[in-house]
Amino acid sequence: MRCQGRKFIVFLSLLFLLAGCTDDLGKVDLSGEIKLEPATKGWAYRTIASTKLRPSRVTEDHRLIDFRDDLTLEKTVTLGKTDYMFVTRFTTGFKLKDIFVDSRDESLRDFQTLVYSFKTHKIMKTLITKQSDSGDPWDRRITLGHDLKGGKKVLEREGIFHMVFHEPDTGWDCIVESDYTIESSAIRKKDAPGRDGKPEFNPHRMAYDLEVKGSSRLQIGFRQCLIGEKLIDNKLITFYVLDWDFDGQFTENDVVWNDYTEKFINFNEEVRLTDSLISSKDNTYVVHLKENTTETQQEYLLNIELKSVGKR
Repeated sequence: MRCQGRKFIVFLSLLFLLAGCTDDLGKVDLSGEIKLEPATKGWAYRTIASTKLRPSRVTEDHRLIDFRDDLTLEKTVTLGKTDYMFVTRFTTGFKLKDIFVDSRDESLRDFQTLVYSFKTHKIMKTLITKQSDSGDPWDRRITLGHDLKGGKKVLEREGIFHMVFHEPDTGWDCIVESDYTIESSAIRKKDAPGRDGKPEFNPHRMAYDLEVKGSSRLQIGFRQCLIGEKLIDNKLITFYVLDWDFDGQFTENDVVWNDYTEKFINFNEEVRLTDSLISSKDNTYVVHLKENTTETQQEYLLNIELKSVGKR
């Protein structure tokens, strides 16, 4: 009986907790129209390619560089009406003022992304905004040295590359962000017991539990977007319409993001705009994009339609 009483108290506590986790705006009608203005504050980028590295076979002779090519990415994407190939790679040397720099210099083995235009068959001119590639040397063995007794060895390396290029068809700026991480671990297994029953260290028979893992990602997005604001109960919510299909236009094939729930919203789908723990407590809405085009200007409106009222 005492155990059942405790369970009942826990159940009641959970009910009170769930009842209290209701979004302040969950019962407020957020419907209406919001005027949208063009802006260059786009920041949300679609992942167009990614990979995870977890090789099944790792030996004591392996080095980080043996797995590096598995982190490269290649993806063709249409921006406006032009096809572009995005390629992430690792350089092993480059020309600087017509003088070849030795690739053995570790600092020159940079992680980078290149963009090729199928229309011009040329590499696009880009502005690099951020670049780093650091960590343990690629050529270092992933195992412990024979001069060490037991222990664990971890090698880590990571890189990021951010750039911007002007896309001629749309007249917009495309932001490209790529990154990678790689990590290896070598844990020496326990030595076999000797005649006295204690582990006997043998530097010529060391065995390891070996693991290598990593990932890489390539994201792109336009800076150009539409922005609108709505003041509700002294809370200012900003809505962003992002060109998610990269056609250089704002249509209902794109997505909306708001800084209140920090979630993406699809047009013409019934969604919540608030974050109560119990979803049935929130109103639901359908969001539409309206375009008013005249001879002199092009205007957009975000229409938020109330579909159902949450349980009170």
